[in-house]
Amino acid sequence: MRVLLSVVLLSAAIAPAFAGVAVDPNGPWPDRINTCVALWYDATKVEQGTMSYRQFITKCVGGRTAAPIKTNALCVDGTSGTGHTPGGACADNAGVAQWLN
Repeated sequence: MRVLLSVVLLSAAIAPAFAGVAVDPNGPWPDRINTCVALWYDATKVEQGTMSYRQFITKCVGGRTAAPIKTNALCVDGTSGTGHTPGGACADNAGVAQWLN
């Protein structure tokens, strides 16, 4: 339990700049698109991961969390894993217990 709590706290500290920002999907279009574009250009290449601009904007204007595609995760069996797609991380380690970024 302590390990999981530590991972959660650590993941909040290293989360991408745009992962915690929620855009109101019912808000005015100019507000949504301008916020999402600004978030994309303010993020570093590491924060963007392998996600394309189009993928990010599509998720962001829809109000969905737009975490990068290349991700690090804590696996269910206690190991850590990476993946270029969300399904690829921890595929051989019983699945993802917690996303780290």
